[in-house]
Amino acid sequence: MSVAAFALLALALYARGFTLGLVGDDDTLLDAALRVPLAELLTGRHGILGYYRPVSRELYFWIWGHLFGPSALGYHVVNAITFAGVVTMLFLFVRRWLGARTGLLAALALLLFPPCGALLSWVSCAQDLIALFWCAASLLLYQSRRYALAGLAVALAALSKETAAVMPLVLVAYEWAAGDGAAANAGVAARGEARTGDAPARARWSRPRPRVASDRLRGLHPHRRGRPAMCAVEQAPLRARAACWPPPSPRPATLPWPVCAPAWQATAHRLP
Repeated sequence: MSVAAFALLALALYARGFTLGLVGDDDTLLDAALRVPLAELLTGRHGILGYYRPVSRELYFWIWGHLFGPSALGYHVVNAITFAGVVTMLFLFVRRWLGARTGLLAALALLLFPPCGALLSWVSCAQDLIALFWCAASLLLYQSRRYALAGLAVALAALSKETAAVMPLVLVAYEWAAGDGAAANAGVAARGEARTGDAPARARWSRPRPRVASDRLRGLHPHRRGRPAMCAVEQAPLRARAACWPPPSPRPATLPWPVCAPAWQATAHRLP
């Protein structure tokens, strides 16, 4: 499915929402952005109180309000570009992790997700779109091992909408599910891109991958052998369990069961 097909499908689904003008919170937020200086506006004491979302409210309406004024079409175009960025980053993230076909299905599922119609029709839903944009950026940056930039993207997402504060847990879940395999897939994809690029890119990917903290965690717990390496957050409860709880089984792991069955049965009778 080509980019043009995605664009045509998006236009067929959401083009009607571009005809909707400024409604509800749009007028309140735009009025505050045009009247109040930016430094004072970012304090969150103007516009709609109750939530502090300086990136997706004050900064958004201050920048685009001075460019588009009360015309809603410009805001709709900005929101559509933001949504296209979210879909693109989701595709890239899932493609590196699970392959091109799964990435295409994930992007298509997001494009067809019914609430996206409301997000692209109401200008103030830029709060959700900007939060999604930075969440997707944090996943992509974390997958590329740009951890500082991923943390910055998480902070911007939380300042766009407070529900994005769960993104650190999402990154931990991704680390648990993907482990070193995702990093290897990302490295293979980047090396494939480097083959068609310049010489410095090829030289950069020809060097061996440096060891990271998660590499030292492999094999620290018997039940994790053969699974992806754990990060420090995942390892902490296992360390506590190993210190306070006996090994779950004395069964030998290297001998075939018929050979070690008598020893195992004798040991089992002595267990409390």
